[in-house]
Amino acid sequence: HILTCQNRTSAGVGTAYQDLPKPHTSKKEKRKKEKSDTERSTTVERARERAELDHLVRRCEFDLFEPEEQTVLRDAITWLYYCGELTIGPCTYPQLQVRETLWRLNWEVLDCALAKLRENDKTAIRNTLVYTAKVVYSTILERGCDTMLNPVINRGKGR
Repeated sequence: HILTCQNRTSAGVGTAYQDLPKPHTSKKEKRKKEKSDTERSTTVERARERAELDHLVRRCEFDLFEPEEQTVLRDAITWLYYCGELTIGPCTYPQLQVRETLWRLNWEVLDCALAKLRENDKTAIRNTLVYTAKVVYSTILERGCDTMLNPVINRGKGR
């Protein structure tokens, strides 16, 4: 092969190699990258959730309760925080709603929930953790209603 240039000189032509496009990433490599990205975001999300839950627990002033009460209440709050959804009677609350409601939790709500648990005269409860969690959650909701329906508070508002 000879190539003639514009100035009429000729020279041997070297072998020209086409630039090859980058090879497609294999499915295995794609899965590995996606898994790595997912693991990283999952780890960050778990750390954020753990910090949020720790903050919620600190707000509850557990040192005011007996050690066994602290354990039961902490487990119930953790269960509520991580449950996918919460069903009480005919109502189902999504996880986001449950987490937002938990920010209204304090030691007074927990003390009231413990009183309700002690008053319970049912002999057999199938899942005591879930029952305790539902009592805590219901108490949060009831305390908001009790405040709104309190006649002493409402008289002062001039309604």
